[in-house]
Amino acid sequence: MKRKLFAALLALVMVVSILPLGVFAAETVTTEAALVAAVANDNTIVLGADIELTERLMITKNITLDLNGYTLFGNYVSETAYVGLSGTLVVNDSSELGTGKIVSAKDCAIGNYGMVTINGGTFVAGIDDLYDMAALYNYYYNDTAYGTSVINGGTFDNVFNCLFWNI
Repeated sequence: MKRKLFAALLALVMVVSILPLGVFAAETVTTEAALVAAVANDNTIVLGADIELTERLMITKNITLDLNGYTLFGNYVSETAYVGLSGTLVVNDSSELGTGKIVSAKDCAIGNYGMVTINGGTFVAGIDDLYDMAALYNYYYNDTAYGTSVINGGTFDNVFNCLFWNI
């Protein structure tokens, strides 16, 4: 009996040892630099403050972003968040009032070539721009769709043009 228990415990330890560290803890970020560093690896990220981006947030890994009631604002960038071909983005808002936002002053809140899942938050695009805007833009080129989105929740708002583009 002791051998079976020891074997089971050893197997559990081996499985846990190969899991990525991000499985165990979320990383809370409060600055643009910390956010950019956090998306460089597969990660679960929680906003701990409103963050204004000076460049679009490039997502090429598996990222879960909890807006946590704060705003991610892209000023002077074409997309606030850009999900690349190999990128996956899951957006949640764990705040009690659901006040988390991704906002773009220009073209789109999220530009997507990869996979996006929206579970919560508010997405706004084009607050000071007169060009084509979309709160969520799935890229489409030469009759080929590149971005895939699953929308389970959230609110989409647009100031001028459209809420979704090529979904």
